[in-house]
Amino acid sequence: IPGGIRIFKKNADGQILCVDANRYFAEMLGVEKQDLIGEPFSKVEQRLHPEDRERHRHETVAQLNATRKTGGEYRYWQYHQQKYIWLHVEARSERDADGQELAYFRYTNVEALKQAQIEADNNLNLYKAAIEMANMVVWEFNIPDKTLLIRGGSLKKNYQGFKGINLFRNVP
Repeated sequence: IPGGIRIFKKNADGQILCVDANRYFAEMLGVEKQDLIGEPFSKVEQRLHPEDRERHRHETVAQLNATRKTGGEYRYWQYHQQKYIWLHVEARSERDADGQELAYFRYTNVEALKQAQIEADNNLNLYKAAIEMANMVVWEFNIPDKTLLIRGGSLKKNYQGFKGINLFRNVP
Protein backbone atom coordinates (compact mmCIF):
# COMPACT_ATOMS: atom_id res chain seq x y z
CA ILE A 1 0.00 0.00 0.00
CA PRO A 2 1.58 3.29 -0.98
CA GLY A 3 1.92 5.67 1.92
CA GLY A 4 2.77 9.26 2.52
CA ILE A 5 5.61 10.10 4.87
CA ARG A 6 6.35 13.35 6.64
CA ILE A 7 8.98 14.15 9.29
CA PHE A 8 8.90 17.04 11.76
CA LYS A 9 11.65 18.42 14.01
CA LYS A 10 11.96 21.32 16.46
CA ASN A 11 14.27 24.09 15.34
CA ALA A 12 16.48 26.25 17.62
CA ASP A 13 13.52 28.60 18.25
CA GLY A 14 11.36 25.71 19.45
CA GLN A 15 9.16 25.80 16.36
CA ILE A 16 8.15 22.40 14.94
CA LEU A 17 8.92 22.30 11.21
CA CYS A 18 8.65 19.73 8.45
CA VAL A 19 12.16 18.56 7.54
CA ASP A 20 11.14 16.01 4.91
CA ALA A 21 8.16 14.57 3.09
CA ASN A 22 7.86 12.06 0.30
CA ARG A 23 6.42 12.73 -3.14
CA TYR A 24 3.46 10.44 -2.51
CA PHE A 25 2.29 12.51 0.47
CA ALA A 26 2.54 15.67 -1.61
CA GLU A 27 0.43 14.00 -4.32
CA MET A 28 -2.15 12.97 -1.69
CA LEU A 29 -2.65 16.62 -0.79
CA GLY A 30 -2.28 17.93 -4.32
CA VAL A 31 0.72 20.13 -3.47
CA GLU A 32 4.40 20.24 -4.42
CA LYS A 33 6.83 18.42 -2.13
CA GLN A 34 9.04 21.50 -1.78
CA ASP A 35 6.03 23.43 -0.44
CA LEU A 36 5.85 21.00 2.50
CA ILE A 37 9.51 21.27 3.52
CA GLY A 38 9.99 23.95 6.18
CA GLU A 39 6.26 24.22 6.80
CA PRO A 40 5.33 24.64 10.49
CA PHE A 41 3.31 21.91 12.19
CA SER A 42 0.54 24.46 12.80
CA LYS A 43 -0.15 24.39 9.04
CA VAL A 44 -1.26 20.73 9.40
CA GLU A 45 -4.26 21.87 11.41
CA GLN A 46 -5.22 24.38 8.71
CA ARG A 47 -5.34 21.54 6.16
CA LEU A 48 -7.76 19.54 8.33
CA HIS A 49 -11.54 19.64 8.15
CA PRO A 50 -12.75 22.06 10.86
CA GLU A 51 -14.66 19.26 12.64
CA ASP A 52 -11.47 17.16 12.89
CA ARG A 53 -9.10 19.81 14.23
CA GLU A 54 -9.77 19.47 17.96
CA ARG A 55 -9.73 15.67 17.81
CA HIS A 56 -6.49 15.76 15.82
CA ARG A 57 -4.95 18.11 18.37
CA HIS A 58 -5.87 15.77 21.20
CA GLU A 59 -5.14 12.46 19.51
CA THR A 60 -1.97 13.50 17.74
CA VAL A 61 -0.25 16.16 19.80
CA ALA A 62 -1.29 15.06 23.30
CA GLN A 63 -0.87 11.35 22.63
CA LEU A 64 2.45 11.82 20.86
CA ASN A 65 3.78 13.70 23.88
CA ALA A 66 2.42 11.11 26.34
CA THR A 67 3.02 7.76 24.61
CA ARG A 68 5.37 8.68 21.75
CA LYS A 69 2.95 7.15 19.20
CA THR A 70 -0.53 7.89 17.95
CA GLY A 71 -2.97 7.33 15.10
CA GLY A 72 -6.34 8.31 13.73
CA GLU A 73 -8.40 9.09 10.63
CA TYR A 74 -8.87 12.69 9.56
CA ARG A 75 -10.16 14.67 6.60
CA TYR A 76 -7.44 16.62 4.81
CA TRP A 77 -7.98 19.24 2.13
CA GLN A 78 -6.97 17.94 -1.32
CA TYR A 79 -6.07 21.01 -3.37
CA HIS A 80 -6.42 19.57 -6.89
CA GLN A 81 -9.81 17.94 -6.22
CA GLN A 82 -10.97 20.87 -4.07
CA LYS A 83 -12.47 18.56 -1.46
CA TYR A 84 -11.60 16.83 1.80
CA ILE A 85 -10.24 13.29 1.62
CA TRP A 86 -9.89 10.77 4.43
CA LEU A 87 -6.34 9.86 5.48
CA HIS A 88 -5.33 7.35 8.14
CA VAL A 89 -2.44 8.82 10.12
CA GLU A 90 0.07 7.05 12.32
CA ALA A 91 2.81 8.95 14.09
CA ARG A 92 5.78 8.02 16.21
CA SER A 93 8.25 10.15 18.11
CA GLU A 94 11.95 9.11 18.08
CA ARG A 95 15.30 10.66 18.89
CA ASP A 96 17.95 11.05 16.21
CA ALA A 97 21.69 10.41 16.67
CA ASP A 98 22.11 13.94 18.10
CA GLY A 99 19.36 13.36 20.66
CA GLN A 100 16.90 15.67 18.95
CA GLU A 101 13.31 14.53 18.83
CA LEU A 102 11.78 13.73 15.43
CA ALA A 103 8.12 13.01 14.72
CA TYR A 104 7.53 10.56 11.87
CA PHE A 105 4.08 10.64 10.28
CA ARG A 106 2.76 7.98 7.91
CA TYR A 107 -0.38 8.66 5.86
CA THR A 108 -2.60 6.20 4.00
CA ASN A 109 -5.48 7.29 1.76
CA VAL A 110 -8.62 5.59 3.10
CA GLU A 111 -11.11 7.73 1.16
CA ALA A 112 -12.74 4.79 -0.68
CA LEU A 113 -13.09 2.81 2.56
CA LYS A 114 -14.61 5.76 4.44
CA GLN A 115 -17.05 6.49 1.61
CA ALA A 116 -18.13 2.83 1.61
CA GLN A 117 -18.58 2.98 5.41
CA ILE A 118 -20.63 6.18 5.13
CA GLU A 119 -22.82 4.60 2.43
CA ALA A 120 -23.25 1.43 4.51
CA ASP A 121 -24.20 3.51 7.57
CA ASN A 122 -26.72 5.50 5.50
CA ASN A 123 -28.23 2.28 4.11
CA LEU A 124 -28.44 0.81 7.62
CA ASN A 125 -30.20 3.95 8.87
CA LEU A 126 -32.68 3.76 5.98
CA TYR A 127 -33.28 0.08 6.74
CA LYS A 128 -33.85 0.83 10.44
CA ALA A 129 -36.25 3.65 9.58
CA ALA A 130 -38.20 1.36 7.22
CA ILE A 131 -38.45 -1.32 9.90
CA GLU A 132 -39.55 1.24 12.44
CA MET A 133 -42.18 2.61 10.06
CA ALA A 134 -43.39 -0.89 9.22
CA ASN A 135 -43.79 -1.66 12.92
CA MET A 136 -46.00 1.36 13.45
CA VAL A 137 -48.97 -0.39 11.91
CA VAL A 138 -50.47 -3.83 11.51
CA TRP A 139 -50.70 -4.90 7.90
CA GLU A 140 -53.53 -7.36 7.16
CA PHE A 141 -53.88 -8.86 3.71
CA ASN A 142 -57.42 -10.00 2.99
CA ILE A 143 -57.09 -12.28 -0.01
CA PRO A 144 -60.83 -12.96 -0.59
CA ASP A 145 -61.63 -9.23 -0.56
CA LYS A 146 -58.38 -8.44 -2.38
CA THR A 147 -57.59 -5.59 0.01
CA LEU A 148 -54.93 -4.50 2.42
CA LEU A 149 -56.08 -3.32 5.84
CA ILE A 150 -53.74 -1.03 7.75
CA ARG A 151 -54.49 -0.67 11.47
CA GLY A 152 -53.27 2.12 13.70
CA GLY A 153 -50.29 1.47 15.86
CA SER A 154 -48.78 4.87 16.42
CA LEU A 155 -49.99 6.40 13.17
CA LYS A 156 -52.24 9.45 13.24
CA LYS A 157 -55.85 8.61 14.04
CA ASN A 158 -57.12 9.47 10.57
CA TYR A 159 -55.10 6.52 9.22
CA GLN A 160 -56.54 3.99 11.66
CA GLY A 161 -58.66 1.44 9.95
CA PHE A 162 -57.72 2.74 6.50
CA LYS A 163 -59.04 0.29 3.94
CA GLY A 164 -59.03 0.08 0.25
CA ILE A 165 -55.58 -0.54 -1.18
CA ASN A 166 -56.26 -3.22 -3.74
CA LEU A 167 -53.01 -5.04 -4.24
CA PHE A 168 -54.68 -7.89 -6.08
CA ARG A 169 -56.47 -5.94 -8.76
CA ASN A 170 -55.17 -8.12 -11.56
CA VAL A 171 -55.37 -11.41 -9.66
CA PRO A 172 -58.28 -13.66 -10.83
